[in-house]
Amino acid sequence: MRPTPANPAPLVLNDRQRLYLLAAYQLDQQIELQRRRNFARGLVDDARTPAAEWRAMPYGRWQHKLGQPPTPLREALDPKLISPGTGSTWKALAERGLVEVDERTIQFPGMLLREQYELPHVSLTRAGRKLARELLGEVRESAKPGVLAPDTWRALVRLWEWSPAQERYLLADGNGGTTAGIAWEVWQRLERLQPQRVLGRRNQEGLVENQYIRLTTVGRIYYLLHWAANCQAHPAIAAPDPHLSPEATQRIQDLAEAADAQLDQPPPGAYDRWQANLHHPRYATRLEPHERQRELSRGLPAAPAELLARPTLRTSWRHFLQEYLLRQQLTPAEWSSYQLWSHVRLEKGRPGWLASTPVISVEYRAAEQVVRLYFNDYPKASELAAALSQLHQLAHQHDCGRWLLSFRGVSQPLRPPLRQRLVAGLARTGRPAGAITLLLALVAAQPPLDEWKADLAQQLPAEGVAWAEFAGETTAYAWLALLD
Repeated sequence: MRPTPANPAPLVLNDRQRLYLLAAYQLDQQIELQRRRNFARGLVDDARTPAAEWRAMPYGRWQHKLGQPPTPLREALDPKLISPGTGSTWKALAERGLVEVDERTIQFPGMLLREQYELPHVSLTRAGRKLARELLGEVRESAKPGVLAPDTWRALVRLWEWSPAQERYLLADGNGGTTAGIAWEVWQRLERLQPQRVLGRRNQEGLVENQYIRLTTVGRIYYLLHWAANCQAHPAIAAPDPHLSPEATQRIQDLAEAADAQLDQPPPGAYDRWQANLHHPRYATRLEPHERQRELSRGLPAAPAELLARPTLRTSWRHFLQEYLLRQQLTPAEWSSYQLWSHVRLEKGRPGWLASTPVISVEYRAAEQVVRLYFNDYPKASELAAALSQLHQLAHQHDCGRWLLSFRGVSQPLRPPLRQRLVAGLARTGRPAGAITLLLALVAAQPPLDEWKADLAQQLPAEGVAWAEFAGETTAYAWLALLD
């Protein structure tokens, strides 16, 4: 294609040049509208033709067709404007950076003497479309920083509210693609958007997936970063708040605990779906590829209860069941928020990537008056020792004899040596002076409490100590409060 001159001539057009430019612009817009309609009808393959191809409009006559009819661009011009000087007019517009003109080969089958010929193709540049809009009185306001075009923002909102159950394959076949009601050129705009950096990190992911109708993690972050500015700029577009409300946060926690309580007796169909997902690498299962292959080669247990002997699979099953219940119970917007805040945190009011959490987190929860240990993964002996030291400090600082140990994040059962170290550390911490009874609540214990009892009985005194096992933290907190 002919490049735009480095120093284009002043954009002063005579009447002939102006009419040529407007004719090209009107045909360009007609073609663009037809492409949108094709996409809306599901003709996704056709609509994905690069703009550099479909914006190039042939000018002249179709020599391989009966009667050599004019091309659409020639037909769009007033016959009085067509003369031997037509080429010079296109050239003058190209010299001003308003169009690009290049010769392209037209190929066709079935001719004995000639199977191809050359035709000039005219493409409007951005400057050409901008000037044509101004000539027609279609002047567009420049966008404010952070504010998207209304159709782009509306598309992001629609994808944010798009139900997980509707996340369909985008390119099922030539006529079966679905658009979620998003215009073709807007979808392509979203596909092209790929921020170079996201929350301080280099990025190579787009806003939308190229096979499914759904936002990526980067797309959800993009929505979060642009939400406030676009709500103000486009008040007519109802855009859900990406921040989780306290009620939604509590509901997510309750559903996660409900999932833990149903690990061995899940809802009908859930276990079968998880097993089916394991056979398809495109489904996230919280397993590395080599782990997936290793577990599949061993065969899958027929019932969820048998996963106790397969801790790696049980962890995958636990995460699947939690998200299975969340997908069913959360609204689509809440599900998007849940997905977002699984990767992002707020620090001093600014979003940032969720930092890796400590293997064991220890905290004193003043509202419940409980010291809580949460095991995020299988700990090392040194990490366990550091957590026990922090437990000792918090328990005696707050004179708190109610301890909750949650193992919901552990990928496999604690081995006997580590379990014995943990119990020994609990014994060394001892009952604070102000606590009549030391209460221990074990949540999602791995292994189950029966295997702990021998260690607990050996290390802790029988009197003044009570322990119990729970599937979720809500019931554990209720038990601790009841026995206070």
